[in-house]
Amino acid sequence: MSTGAGSRPAKTWRSVAVGALDLVGHPIGEEGYELLLLPINAGAPAYLWGDGAATWRRLLEHPAADETFDEHTSDVVRQLEEMGLATASPDVDRGAVELSPPWLRSPQHELVYALLAEVARQNAIEIVFIKGPALHAQGLRAREHSGDVDCWVRPGDEVRLAEAMVAWGWTPLYSAFLGTGVPHSLTLQPAEWGCAIDVHSRFPGMAISPEVAFEYVQASSESRAYAGVRVQTPSRSEHAVITALHELRPTHGRQPNPVQAANARHALEAAGHDTIRSANDLGAGYVLRQVLRDAYGESSIDGLATPRPEDWAWRSASGPRRYVKAFLTVPWRHRARVLGRLIWPSTAMMLSVEDAPDAPARTLVLARVRRFSRAVRALLGGK
Repeated sequence: MSTGAGSRPAKTWRSVAVGALDLVGHPIGEEGYELLLLPINAGAPAYLWGDGAATWRRLLEHPAADETFDEHTSDVVRQLEEMGLATASPDVDRGAVELSPPWLRSPQHELVYALLAEVARQNAIEIVFIKGPALHAQGLRAREHSGDVDCWVRPGDEVRLAEAMVAWGWTPLYSAFLGTGVPHSLTLQPAEWGCAIDVHSRFPGMAISPEVAFEYVQASSESRAYAGVRVQTPSRSEHAVITALHELRPTHGRQPNPVQAANARHALEAAGHDTIRSANDLGAGYVLRQVLRDAYGESSIDGLATPRPEDWAWRSASGPRRYVKAFLTVPWRHRARVLGRLIWPSTAMMLSVEDAPDAPARTLVLARVRRFSRAVRALLGGK
């Protein structure tokens, strides 16, 4: 169909989304909703039904020129554009390549994976998703659901990813030790999403450099779809090592209990003998030697390297002394900055600690003073 002189060329419309879930047949779909979509504009997920859902599906499969729309369809497409779910711009490269049913218990939770993958892609950040429901899918743990999302990036990229996620409603909880190699992850606190994110830049219990560990896990990772977006998760044997290390990590000086030790053994046994190789390659022999021996026998771990992770001593300590030991691992050039943050935490951190997002400045000052006084008394041996 030709256009007359001076007329504008027709626009070709297509569906877009950061993540897309088909709710037909899902319990949520019984309430009348057909699609759960994450718009390309920073904001909350959107439910579609009726003409909106039908039009979005049609434009996903067959982009169409606006001249082919009747008046009603044209209105629906414009509404989808305003919602960030349709575009006629060739410059927008974001689109859900698949429309699939949810496989997580919480569909909105599944969209967080797709969102992180898209934000990482936009910022040229390589990302691997660890722990969570993938462990259940791989037969490494019985529990299906996780309350948060864990991902792993190269050291330094955790801050870039955290800052990019602010526009979508997450607040980074920066540690006093940020940038020193002491923190293994950066927590992003949610708002209305209700799903926290832990961005790992290293994994406790590995006695090799974080960069090498990330490269190793990424190189053997496998593809998995969340909300129509392909992401990378660790291979079964590497994931078993990761979850076993997580279970056996000391928590504020407390050693793992029998249930955690059993969970670690289950994961290592479920993944098979390849976990011994993975544990060795990831420098996890020191932490996992005993549980690997219990799972596979003494002879199976002959030759397993057992270097002690540099951070294991302070992770095994408790109370304020834990922070002192961690502080002593910080390079001299960073110590003044870290000490200042420890004595006088940031407002964002105090708001999180006090669990009072609307606390006035005076309340936060008094809380900082109490926090500092308790730490001094504990270090001096007081109550």
